[in-house]
Amino acid sequence: MNKCINTAELIPLICEHLEPRNAYAFALAKRSFLKPGLDVLWRNISSFKPFLACLPVELWKAKRHDLHPYMKPNIADLERSLVLKDLERYLGYYAPRIREFDVSKWERKGDPILSVAFFQALQLVTLGKPGALAPHLTAFKWMGLPDLFPPFGGEESQKFLSFRSLFLGTSVLFASLDLQIQIEISSTYAVTKTLTRVRELFLAEYLGDRIDLVDDFIAASISSWTNLETLHLSYVSNGGIAHLASLPRLKTLNIESCRTLPSYSPGTYPEPSNIPVKVFPALEEAFIATGSIERAIGFVQQLAPMDTALRKLRLHTLLEASYADAQNLLRTIEIHCNRNALEAIVWGEGSNRILDDGCYEEGTSVDLDDMLDIHGLFEFHKLTHLEMRVKKLVRLTPEQAMQMSRSFPNMTHLQLSWDSFYSSFPPLIDHTHLLAILRGCPALKFLKVRFDATRISGLESNPGFTSRVTQLHVGDSLICSPTRVAAFVTANFGALEKLSAYKNVEVYRVPSINYKRWKLVSKSVLGPGEDSDSEEESEEDY
Repeated sequence: MNKCINTAELIPLICEHLEPRNAYAFALAKRSFLKPGLDVLWRNISSFKPFLACLPVELWKAKRHDLHPYMKPNIADLERSLVLKDLERYLGYYAPRIREFDVSKWERKGDPILSVAFFQALQLVTLGKPGALAPHLTAFKWMGLPDLFPPFGGEESQKFLSFRSLFLGTSVLFASLDLQIQIEISSTYAVTKTLTRVRELFLAEYLGDRIDLVDDFIAASISSWTNLETLHLSYVSNGGIAHLASLPRLKTLNIESCRTLPSYSPGTYPEPSNIPVKVFPALEEAFIATGSIERAIGFVQQLAPMDTALRKLRLHTLLEASYADAQNLLRTIEIHCNRNALEAIVWGEGSNRILDDGCYEEGTSVDLDDMLDIHGLFEFHKLTHLEMRVKKLVRLTPEQAMQMSRSFPNMTHLQLSWDSFYSSFPPLIDHTHLLAILRGCPALKFLKVRFDATRISGLESNPGFTSRVTQLHVGDSLICSPTRVAAFVTANFGALEKLSAYKNVEVYRVPSINYKRWKLVSKSVLGPGEDSDSEEESEEDY
């Protein structure tokens, strides 16, 4: 054996690169390898099998739980009374090595889980000490209620929540918890009170319409979350947001269903809200999903006007909004977000995709005023990512295209159209303004805008300039000559890897003529292997 491998400092480094199976073999190869090998083997635990293997064989027995016709999990139940001596081997030698405990996929793995009586016995012999079974744990994910409910029923499945404290102690930095109605909400509260060092927390809430319980839970727990940096919530309202705003280190906030209400009356124009300064003092990223656009406005109004460190704002509104309400959302962003800090704005509206190449139909009459005005966003000079994935026309004028170099010099991702939105209203910009955008935003890599390509000669170019755009999506842009447009694209998009258009269909499911022409352009520029009807969303880190 090479003498270098016996160096005490090298052994842990070697173990860091071993798979669990290899770490086990490594640990048994030599006495000096045993502890470092076991550290790796026990660092990440994803089932109760390792724990059960450390117990006396006559203590427990696995039995099939057959109350559900399809889900019949193996349940480890006690064959005799549990005493502290039964846990000595596990507690003394293995429990301190555990750093990550994730049993969220217990049902798919088919491994046995402990019965309620087994868990209760463990609580008794450990005197209910938080984190007794994993005293140095840093990451925790428990069995989810949706998986527990079918085989055990509502009342029994809730009992499993109270046993999380056996693993959750003060060393935990990441935790994923379920919040259930009735008495089990108190067990979650008791658990979170011990998580004084937690930095990232997932809270999945199963409370029906009792959103007030979420706000009450946050109010009761907030004093323990002084180190919290990332928070994921199922839903929350104004009351809960007000408490979260006081967290001194919260950097990332993700809400699946935000139910904040706006502070302006329908039909009126939103003005700056009376939010005190120093709310959300460290918030840098917010990912907010809502049912209606009014609730999205309500969340943005929780930010102190122009006094926030927010860098990334991502909103998703499920219901289609009117142009007036959409304009109100943009105005609220302009009022409440810091122009010297905000780097990314992403707004998605409705479902992500329309089935069967369908499109959102226009009304019988198109009002010229029914265009979303983004002029106010041109004051946010630090923007690098602007994505308006909405079922509306976004106004982009020739003057704004020429202004890009002053407003967005660092822009890398610009999207002002939605894949499945077709409009008969012609674009306000043409290919000359597209060239101005490329010159004004030299860092641009992703571009999705509608423009008029009907007057392209094929001779236009940007002398001395090479665009970095790798993905160009033209939506339902008008086009006449694929040959001339292909020459234009070749001359001005030297780094292009993907060119796509919106495949809106006409009568008898025949693709539109614009789509057919853009597909010819794509094949001419990129080759026959590229398919222009591929419309995968490129969201990068947003």
